[in-house]
Amino acid sequence: MNRVRNLTVTAILSLSLMLALPVMTFGQGENENRGRVRGKITAINGTSIDIARRDGSAASLATTAETTFTIDGEPATLAELAVDDHITARVHPDGSGGLIADDVRSRSERPPQNGGRVSGLVASVDATQGSMTVTLRGGNTVVIFTTADTRILRNRQPATVADFVAGDRVKAHGERDPNGQFIADRVLGGTRPAE
Repeated sequence: MNRVRNLTVTAILSLSLMLALPVMTFGQGENENRGRVRGKITAINGTSIDIARRDGSAASLATTAETTFTIDGEPATLAELAVDDHITARVHPDGSGGLIADDVRSRSERPPQNGGRVSGLVASVDATQGSMTVTLRGGNTVVIFTTADTRILRNRQPATVADFVAGDRVKAHGERDPNGQFIADRVLGGTRPAE
């Protein structure tokens, strides 16, 4: 009686494992097919992003309503990306040889169109105007203007624009005014990497 019961339990366990194995294998295979691609945007066609990888190869990434976008770690949209931006994307295959992007990340290499964040190295300072010219990672420059309300920290200490020198790292948050000037509400930076 005990032997029959043991055989029954063993058979049930074996059957359970056999049924679970394909599910486990499918889950592992699905994760194995996910990966990351990096490159420079060469074209944006509708919801598709074409990139050139560092090795010279090309890739086309489809985006969906579920794709998330971030620029400098902040939520963004596909419309905020542009040709020549460098991106890193987490992707999975679409089943027909293409790639679908789950998330796309970029860093500022050009002045913001409406507002947001500017990050780069101080090229020059105009203390009388309360402004500084910053060189972005891609080589473009943007002038950051401050006001009496701008919170400014250099090396984590309260400061003024005049305290910054060429070569300092800086991050500024703000928005553009009707004249297109970038007005900062917060400026962080200094000789160490910006906060």
